[in-house]
Amino acid sequence: MKQVFLFYVILLTGFFIYIELAEFDTKETIVAIVDTGIDPTHPILEGHVEKGYDFFNWDGDAMDDHGHGTHVASIIHSVAPNAKLLPVKTLGQDGSGIGTSFIGIFYSVVKGADIVNLSMSEVSNPFTSWVIRWGERKGVVFVGASGNDGRTDRISFPASLGEVIAIGGYNTYREHLYENGNRSGDVEFLAPGVLIEGASLGGEVVRKTGTSFAAGSVSGMLAYFKEIQPHMTNDDARFLLRLTSFYEKDGYRVLELDRFLATQ
Repeated sequence: MKQVFLFYVILLTGFFIYIELAEFDTKETIVAIVDTGIDPTHPILEGHVEKGYDFFNWDGDAMDDHGHGTHVASIIHSVAPNAKLLPVKTLGQDGSGIGTSFIGIFYSVVKGADIVNLSMSEVSNPFTSWVIRWGERKGVVFVGASGNDGRTDRISFPASLGEVIAIGGYNTYREHLYENGNRSGDVEFLAPGVLIEGASLGGEVVRKTGTSFAAGSVSGMLAYFKEIQPHMTNDDARFLLRLTSFYEKDGYRVLELDRFLATQ
């Protein structure tokens, strides 16, 4: 255990030195998507995807071979078409990771991301907790999916962290909570999460269900807000989201995404 800890400390320190010495263009609103990567050749996303990094295979090609990240990215793009999408691949072809999410989040922050979308879950760990707290202090806004285990006592990590805006799913077809979405007092907002249309591999468009896609729409909303309010903090983001939401009967704030899109 000590050897693993030392390895990560050395790796993160070296990576920090490299990033601090590099120069990055951060003039536009950038949304980092820590996920399975993004397919930049999809017609919906072509020209909007920045060069990211693959922390699963450790190379510079963050191409999606699963489909989840591409779907999330297209949802963000549909809400904030001017935002640049930064693919940060930490999950593989089967959707599982190898413990490098915290490095991907660190990379997102130093690469200049304004918003980091975390439509993923992992075992709670101090590395991810620390890097998110560090990023939040630097003004980065984090959005996380509550998870799809149907739990009512807790939500998934890292959405459970106070620095992350935790998003649950809402079924707009039946006008109630998404049944399989994790929900507890830690969920701050609900967004559409059932049969959400988005880009898929091979240039296709499909519909998927889950809190991941609810989180994606919120990241898109915040990217749009960021263009209007460049110095937006986590507190500002929560305030702006409250202005575009209403209370659902179970006490959760539901974001009115359709009304928001109609005003653009």
